[in-house]
Amino acid sequence: MVLLDDVVSELDERNRGVVFSFLQAHAFQVFITDVEERFLYRHLEAFTSFQVSQVNGQAELRHTPAPQRALSDVC
Repeated sequence: MVLLDDVVSELDERNRGVVFSFLQAHAFQVFITDVEERFLYRHLEAFTSFQVSQVNGQAELRHTPAPQRALSDVC
């Protein structure tokens, strides 16, 4: 399992491509956290997106479907 926290903000486009290409080439379960929804994440293969928010002091989890396209279409 791999956890990437705010990876898009921390890496330039070239290095993001390197990281995401590596992850796609290996069978990792990957969790990516971010404070906002990013277009790039919506184009990863086999991607499932969840939005977590706080409502009345409780965590609320909502599945947000994403279209399936290859990362190479975006990088």
